[in-house]
Amino acid sequence: MNEFRPVKQRVEVSVGESARILRELQELSQSQLAALTGIPQTTISAIENGRVNLGVGARSSVSSRSAGVPKLGSASGRGSVELSMDD
Repeated sequence: MNEFRPVKQRVEVSVGESARILRELQELSQSQLAALTGIPQTTISAIENGRVNLGVGARSSVSSRSAGVPKLGSASGRGSVELSMDD
């Protein structure tokens, strides 16, 4: 049997891209996330598509409303996500 190490790759993503990735990993639609968080679906769409620039305080608020979803990005609005691909 061959031993292998998982592939790890760092990817730079925006706050909106992070929000979309996290929502999709939870298998939620924007409407479902809106119902869970109290954030309007149109606002979630605007965040994911970069039409809304979230400050640090707003990100903390969104994060805490998202019931356990990690805070999004860094103060600069860019962050990194580490992906592991196991087969």
